[in-house]
Amino acid sequence: MNEPQVWAALGVLAAALASTITAFTTSLNRTMNARFDRVDTRIDALRDVVDTRFGSVERRLDGLDADVAALIKRQLDE
Repeated sequence: MNEPQVWAALGVLAAALASTITAFTTSLNRTMNARFDRVDTRIDALRDVVDTRFGSVERRLDGLDADVAALIKRQLDE
């Protein structure tokens, strides 16, 4: 091979390497974004469940507070 052919072959190999790296990086980026979106969705769903459960606990504690207040009032009235 003479010198221009070597430079042409090197150019072709460099272009192929650059395009392969670009394709791999793009594919990896899309895959990671999709997985992060899925994790975000699961975290949002879990947050809703936790909020619901804490709401029910808060309602129970409010009811308990009213019961304790009534018991204390009854005890002090006696």
